[in-house]
Amino acid sequence: MAEVKQPVEKFVEGEFKGIKGHQKVFIRTLDGAIVVTEGKITMRYTKDPTAKLYTPAASKVTMADGKSIDKCKQVAGVPEKVKPNYSGMGTGKVSAKPTPNPSNVKVAKDCTTAAELVASFGTNAIICYTDGACEGNPGPCGAGAVVCLPGVKTRLEEWQALGQGTNNIGELTAVVLAFDILDKMEAKREKGKFKNDIHIMTDSTYTEGMLVKNWKAKKNIELVAKLKAKLADRRKTNKVSLHWVKAHVGIPDNERADQLAKQGVAACKGVMSRKRKTAPAVAADDGTNEPVLKFRGSTDASAL
Repeated sequence: MAEVKQPVEKFVEGEFKGIKGHQKVFIRTLDGAIVVTEGKITMRYTKDPTAKLYTPAASKVTMADGKSIDKCKQVAGVPEKVKPNYSGMGTGKVSAKPTPNPSNVKVAKDCTTAAELVASFGTNAIICYTDGACEGNPGPCGAGAVVCLPGVKTRLEEWQALGQGTNNIGELTAVVLAFDILDKMEAKREKGKFKNDIHIMTDSTYTEGMLVKNWKAKKNIELVAKLKAKLADRRKTNKVSLHWVKAHVGIPDNERADQLAKQGVAACKGVMSRKRKTAPAVAADDGTNEPVLKFRGSTDASAL
């Protein structure tokens, strides 16, 4: 069982062959592979993360050691949308040139920010990815959590079907599930409680407000109080940080938490046992063949 790796974006040194001769540049990579989009790479001329990006043909760029791009490990990028350029209308020279799509640029920036955040946690941190889901708001509601422990080769998952509820209930419960997973694992450890730093990931501004910004709860008062109590108890032995991260920014385990929450929603609409069941470790369904320990939730509201 291999340790779960998060995608990491880095800009590595290379050389661009342009009209000004050979110039030092920094080439975009993802998990060590050069990002190539329709035969083009992404680069910038400085290490400054806010510097303008350029997309020359891969054939015009080499690595710092002189190796050509086609001999390097590559990963396919997402192409920009191409919009017609009507500047030649009436001349018989209408062309279609790529026009930067602001939404694509924003998504790329969000993905980079999220990847850099996860990378900053280091290799000895416990990372908890949490998400809630709801159809109708209120409506069938679910919560999901994925916990990645350092030095072990198992991803820990839990989802819960919450019956009728709101998205905020799902988001808060997802963090509760993450703490519950840690409690269960500690109960099995000879060394007892973990001492590692813990990072909680959420895409909920409501959860961030309740746990970080000290918002006053007007609804879900009991659930908020329960979660704050769990957080306070956990902080007796661990440094716990909660991070808001935009949804769907290319973090696999964040996407998995979303899938688990939706699984809880689906369970609300079907027939499900009211008693929690624990499934054995099974092969992950994300192509990694990594074992995943899955805990299946309860539709019983008292389980909260």
